[in-house]
Amino acid sequence: MNKVLRNVFLVGISLSLMTCVRGRNSIAPEEVEGYKPIYASEEQVNTISYLPPRPLENPGKIYVYGSYLFVGEKGKGVHIFNNANPFNPIAVGFLEIFANNDIAIKNNYLFADNASDLVVLDIANPNEIRLVSRKTNVISDNNFQIPPERGYFECVDNKKGIVIGWEKTILVKPKCRY
Repeated sequence: MNKVLRNVFLVGISLSLMTCVRGRNSIAPEEVEGYKPIYASEEQVNTISYLPPRPLENPGKIYVYGSYLFVGEKGKGVHIFNNANPFNPIAVGFLEIFANNDIAIKNNYLFADNASDLVVLDIANPNEIRLVSRKTNVISDNNFQIPPERGYFECVDNKKGIVIGWEKTILVKPKCRY
């Protein structure tokens, strides 16, 4: 009797596992909400620009340097504020750094990730920031090869450029899912 129950149990487990595997490998629906990669050229990604101030959207780390505040903007760059009056910081500029998620400041230098690169910027004069150094391909976990949430997505095509983000949209017969 024990052998019979054991065999029934094993057959039941096997069937339930097969339905899980079959469900995971099923064909994607005709249309489904998912993510589409946003591409940029290597030149666009490597260009660091000092632009007019812009509103904070997704702020990250904050650093005080002299009478200035540097506020990271996740994925986009760094906001610069004149903080001479800490009760009324004044936005003075935005340092656009593609795929930037982290910053640090030591002495007169701002260290930032720029996709998979590490860049060092001289901020001794915040009105004339200049690139001092770029170390390429040193940050391995700062890629955007997978979307921010699980589900369907348009497969990455490296021929189109470097993925710098993802856009939520309706996809037609997507081939990729995680």
